Amino acid sequence: MRLVLGAIMIAHGYHKVFGGFHHHMEFVGSLGLPRWMAYLSAGTEFFGGIGIVLGLFTRFFSLAIVIEMAVVIWKVSFQKRADGQRRVRISAGAGRDGVCAALF
Repeated sequence: MRLVLGAIMIAHGYHKVFGGFHHHMEFVGSLGLPRWMAYLSAGTEFFGGIGIVLGLFTRFFSLAIVIEMAVVIWKVSFQKRADGQRRVRISAGAGRDGVCAALF
């Protein structure tokens, strides 16, 4: 499980660290977060993934990844509509639009 999570995080962080960092910084800024937090995000994904694969500081990097994913879910998946209500865009669970409905 550790190897799979680490490999996924390395893959997601690689293009942010080597090439597309400017776009990532603009995206983080568009979410209403300070643009400097893009450094934390890219570092957590890439270097945290490497640390998890190698088994170095796994608790620290796992906590950093959990915090990052919580922010991603909060800022990206919960969008505020024009009428002030929040719209939930999570479709990985059960329900009419979820992954379970597509599989079963």
